[in-house]
Order: sequence, then C-alpha cells, then structure tokens
Amino acid sequence: VMKFIKKSTVVEAMQWTGDNLQKLRDFAGPHLEVRPINEFADGLYVIVPEGEMWERPGDWVIKEGDMVYPVIKEVFDLYYVELENEKD
Repeated sequence: VMKFIKKSTVVEAMQWTGDNLQKLRDFAGPHLEVRPINEFADGLYVIVPEGEMWERPGDWVIKEGDMVYPVIKEVFDLYYVELENEKD
C-alpha cells in the first residue's frame, strides 16, 4: 500500500464581507458579476469555466494564476491556512 500527501498550492484569496464589492471586483476582474437573484436581493456571481456560482457574504473568492473561483467559508476554513508575512 502506498501513501500520498495532498499537494499544497499557494493561492490568493479575498473574503466577501457583503460591503467590499469594489475590492472584490478589482481582485477578480471580469470573473465577477452582480445581478438580482430574486426580487428582494442582489447576488454575487463568480464566472467559472463550468458556468456561474453564487456567493454569499462570508464566502471566499480564490485566484490561482488566471483561474478565479468561489469557495464557501466552511470549505475554505477546512483546507486553507493563511501564510505568515505574505499579505499584500
């Protein structure tokens, strides 16, 4: 039996707080859209190769090279650890 360790990849990430839309737009570029999700609220959509994914406040937007994709907060907290001294 062989054992493996999951490869680590350094990514840039920004959390959507619900009030930092312009910063997220600057970060994600054309991969981000804001439009109504229903008659009561606007939603934040991240455009990915597979289509569109809806974001909620507290979720994260990750950038890895040219790829931008959303990660729900619970998954982000499980798999990502902030690197010390690597903030821009």
